[in-house]
Amino acid sequence: MAQLSGSSHTNGGTSWKVDGPLFHVNALQGASVVASSGVLPPHGAYFWARGANVIWLTYDEGVHWRTAVFGAGVDDLRSRHGTLEAVVFGAQVRAAALQRFLYVSTDSGKTWRFHRRLADFHT
Repeated sequence: MAQLSGSSHTNGGTSWKVDGPLFHVNALQGASVVASSGVLPPHGAYFWARGANVIWLTYDEGVHWRTAVFGAGVDDLRSRHGTLEAVVFGAQVRAAALQRFLYVSTDSGKTWRFHRRLADFHT
Protein backbone atom coordinates (compact mmCIF):
# COMPACT_ATOMS: atom_id res chain seq x y z
CA MET A 1 0.00 0.00 0.00
CA ALA A 2 1.17 3.53 -0.64
CA GLN A 3 2.54 5.22 2.42
CA LEU A 4 4.44 8.34 3.27
CA SER A 5 8.09 7.72 3.82
CA GLY A 6 10.36 10.30 5.30
CA SER A 7 13.96 11.22 4.91
CA SER A 8 14.44 11.78 8.62
CA HIS A 9 17.68 9.80 8.66
CA THR A 10 19.29 12.35 6.30
CA ASN A 11 17.62 15.69 7.01
CA GLY A 12 15.65 15.40 10.23
CA GLY A 13 12.28 14.94 8.51
CA THR A 14 12.43 18.15 6.48
CA SER A 15 11.69 16.31 3.21
CA TRP A 16 8.99 13.72 2.62
CA LYS A 17 7.90 11.72 -0.43
CA VAL A 18 5.06 9.40 -1.34
CA ASP A 19 6.26 5.79 -1.58
CA GLY A 20 3.86 4.65 -4.31
CA PRO A 21 1.56 6.18 -6.91
CA LEU A 22 -0.09 9.56 -6.44
CA PHE A 23 -3.85 9.10 -6.26
CA HIS A 24 -5.23 12.23 -7.86
CA VAL A 25 -6.71 13.56 -11.07
CA ASN A 26 -5.16 16.71 -12.53
CA ALA A 27 -8.06 19.10 -12.97
CA LEU A 28 -9.10 22.64 -12.15
CA GLN A 29 -10.92 21.54 -9.00
CA GLY A 30 -7.79 19.96 -7.55
CA ALA A 31 -7.20 16.45 -6.29
CA SER A 32 -9.95 13.85 -6.27
CA VAL A 33 -10.95 12.02 -3.14
CA VAL A 34 -10.41 8.28 -3.02
CA ALA A 35 -13.95 6.90 -3.11
CA SER A 36 -13.19 3.20 -2.88
CA SER A 37 -10.20 1.26 -1.62
CA GLY A 38 -9.63 -2.22 -0.31
CA VAL A 39 -7.50 -5.30 0.00
CA LEU A 40 -7.24 -8.05 -2.59
CA PRO A 41 -5.96 -11.35 -1.17
CA PRO A 42 -3.28 -12.45 -0.84
CA HIS A 43 -1.08 -9.33 -1.35
CA GLY A 44 -3.07 -6.80 -3.36
CA ALA A 45 -4.97 -3.56 -2.96
CA TYR A 46 -7.00 -1.16 -5.09
CA PHE A 47 -7.90 2.53 -5.11
CA TRP A 48 -10.38 4.52 -7.18
CA ALA A 49 -11.26 8.23 -7.08
CA ARG A 50 -14.79 9.43 -7.86
CA GLY A 51 -14.87 11.11 -11.25
CA ALA A 52 -11.84 9.22 -12.54
CA ASN A 53 -11.64 6.69 -15.35
CA VAL A 54 -8.69 4.86 -13.77
CA ILE A 55 -8.49 2.19 -11.06
CA TRP A 56 -5.08 1.80 -9.38
CA LEU A 57 -4.14 -1.79 -8.47
CA THR A 58 -1.28 -3.67 -6.84
CA TYR A 59 -0.90 -7.41 -6.45
CA ASP A 60 2.44 -7.43 -4.57
CA GLU A 61 1.97 -5.18 -1.53
CA GLY A 62 2.66 -1.99 -3.52
CA VAL A 63 5.97 -2.95 -5.11
CA HIS A 64 4.39 -2.66 -8.57
CA TRP A 65 1.29 -0.68 -9.55
CA ARG A 66 -0.90 -1.00 -12.63
CA THR A 67 -3.91 0.89 -13.85
CA ALA A 68 -7.17 -0.29 -15.36
CA VAL A 69 -8.44 2.49 -17.63
CA PHE A 70 -12.10 2.75 -18.65
CA GLY A 71 -12.41 5.49 -21.30
CA ALA A 72 -15.75 7.07 -20.42
CA GLY A 73 -15.30 6.85 -16.64
CA VAL A 74 -16.01 4.65 -13.64
CA ASP A 75 -19.30 5.15 -11.79
CA ASP A 76 -18.67 2.71 -8.91
CA LEU A 77 -16.15 0.11 -7.72
CA ARG A 78 -16.50 -2.58 -5.09
CA SER A 79 -14.90 -5.84 -4.03
CA ARG A 80 -16.80 -8.97 -3.07
CA HIS A 81 -14.90 -12.03 -1.85
CA GLY A 82 -11.76 -11.02 -3.80
CA THR A 83 -13.65 -10.22 -7.01
CA LEU A 84 -13.61 -6.63 -8.26
CA GLU A 85 -16.78 -5.22 -9.81
CA ALA A 86 -16.55 -1.94 -11.77
CA VAL A 87 -19.60 -0.07 -13.02
CA VAL A 88 -18.35 1.89 -16.02
CA PHE A 89 -19.89 4.44 -18.32
CA GLY A 90 -20.41 3.87 -22.02
CA ALA A 91 -21.76 6.02 -24.82
CA GLN A 92 -24.28 8.82 -24.43
CA VAL A 93 -27.63 7.38 -25.57
CA ARG A 94 -29.80 10.47 -25.13
CA ALA A 95 -29.27 14.09 -24.17
CA ALA A 96 -29.34 13.26 -20.45
CA ALA A 97 -28.43 9.54 -20.35
CA LEU A 98 -25.25 7.45 -20.48
CA GLN A 99 -24.91 3.70 -20.91
CA ARG A 100 -23.55 1.76 -17.91
CA PHE A 101 -21.87 -1.65 -17.87
CA LEU A 102 -20.58 -4.05 -15.21
CA TYR A 103 -17.02 -5.34 -15.66
CA VAL A 104 -15.54 -8.02 -13.38
CA SER A 105 -11.98 -9.01 -12.46
CA THR A 106 -11.13 -12.19 -10.54
CA ASP A 107 -7.32 -11.79 -10.73
CA SER A 108 -6.63 -8.58 -8.77
CA GLY A 109 -7.43 -6.36 -11.74
CA LYS A 110 -4.94 -7.89 -14.18
CA THR A 111 -7.76 -8.72 -16.61
CA TRP A 112 -11.37 -7.53 -16.84
CA ARG A 113 -14.36 -9.12 -18.55
CA PHE A 114 -17.69 -7.66 -19.56
CA HIS A 115 -20.43 -9.09 -17.32
CA ARG A 116 -23.64 -7.29 -18.33
CA ARG A 117 -25.28 -4.03 -19.29
CA LEU A 118 -26.91 -2.06 -16.47
CA ALA A 119 -29.66 0.56 -16.45
CA ASP A 120 -28.66 3.83 -18.12
CA PHE A 121 -27.41 6.68 -15.94
CA HIS A 122 -29.67 9.72 -16.15
CA THR A 123 -28.20 13.11 -15.40
